[in-house]
Amino acid sequence: MREVHERFLHWMRSMVCEVLDRCPHPVDREMIADLTVAVFEGANVPRSPQRPAHELIRCLLEGVITRADS
Repeated sequence: MREVHERFLHWMRSMVCEVLDRCPHPVDREMIADLTVAVFEGANVPRSPQRPAHELIRCLLEGVITRADS
């Protein structure tokens, strides 16, 4: 089970880096990928009354890209 989870997190990091590669300004891809994983993991804690993980991740990435564009 742990191996499947690690593969999923690797896939998530690679998707974040792919999105950030389109950003016209330099960003710390690895830091943002790690933040994304942390948000995902934290948002999926059982019985945690939060927004869905995908909504939090979208907000994080949109903020990073918008900030990099300015």
